[in-house]
Order: sequence, then structure tokens, then C-alpha cells
Amino acid sequence: LDGSVGKDPSQVIMDNASVLIHCGKSSIEIKKDGNVIVKAEKDLEMEAKGQVSIKAGKDLKLVASGEALLESKKNTTVKAAQKLIEKASQRQGLSSLET
Repeated sequence: LDGSVGKDPSQVIMDNASVLIHCGKSSIEIKKDGNVIVKAEKDLEMEAKGQVSIKAGKDLKLVASGEALLESKKNTTVKAAQKLIEKASQRQGLSSLET
């Protein structure tokens, strides 16, 4: 399936190993082995009216070249974690969180 949006080609490419959705320089690749790769040329937004859950069977790494912000209106554990992140960043000049 091949079309175009303005000057940028949009494509959906399927083979036995993966499905690749490509638009401009952004893409989503779903591999048969279970890996999913999302690349955004600009911003990446996720929004849900219900719960959002991120579960890692192994390591979770978040890296930001700018400000890292973790907010919760109700959860004091999240607020405490954010304060620890801010203190560590100030002491070590870090802009990434690795857990």
C-alpha cells in the first residue's frame, strides 16, 4: 500500500517478519518476534481516558535531553520520586532516569 501526504510518502510494508507503517521520517514497526519500535520525527503523544500501564519485564530506561517531569495529582509516592530525581539531577547534572 503506497500513497502520499503532500511531498512525504506514506507506506505500509508487510512481510513475514514485521509490519512497518511509515510516514515522512516517523514510523511504527511491529515485529513478529514481539518487538515494537516507534520513531517520531517531532513530538510523541499518548493519551487515554482510562488507565495507562507501562510494565517492563526487565530494565526500564528513560532519557531526556531536556527537563524530565513526572506528575501525579493524587499519588504522593510519585511526588516523592520526582523530588529524588530532581535532587539527583541537581547534584550530578543528570537529565536521565534509569531504574
